[in-house]
Amino acid sequence: MNPTSIAILLVAGPPRLVMEPDAQASQAWTIAAALLGAAAVFVLLMAAAFAWVWSIDRRRSTDPTERGFIALSRAAGLSASQRSLVRRLAANLGPHAAPAGLLLSKAALRRAVAAELERKPEPASVRQLQKLVEALVGDIASPPQADREPKPPPAARVDPRNGGRSASGG
Repeated sequence: MNPTSIAILLVAGPPRLVMEPDAQASQAWTIAAALLGAAAVFVLLMAAAFAWVWSIDRRRSTDPTERGFIALSRAAGLSASQRSLVRRLAANLGPHAAPAGLLLSKAALRRAVAAELERKPEPASVRQLQKLVEALVGDIASPPQADREPKPPPAARVDPRNGGRSASGG
């Protein structure tokens, strides 16, 4: 060792192995950690907001007839395979047949099922058709007129005070 380094050691004292934390340095690290945490939370919130806006925009950008079909099929409790079967049945009716129409009209569903059965599908496909029809209308064998029976017109009320005319003024 040279004499200069010995003089420095004597003046500075022995080296300390464990140093006490400086109060200012400790406070700076605390502030840096808080800022880093706040930045991470901000980035996560922005990512969540972006994903939410993207999902809303994605739902808006789909075809309205497809959105209607999906809403109707969910309300009817159809599975994904049943929805694809309804789409296939609608395609059998023609290029302009909407799958949502099969969910709304029992007559259209009957025509589509009849067209599918004329193609002599496999037994597994027939079972899928039966399950679909049961889920939507119950029994397909009932005649189309049984879908909605006409209601009789309401009975005309006769008001004796009006000389036998109806109470509605007619």
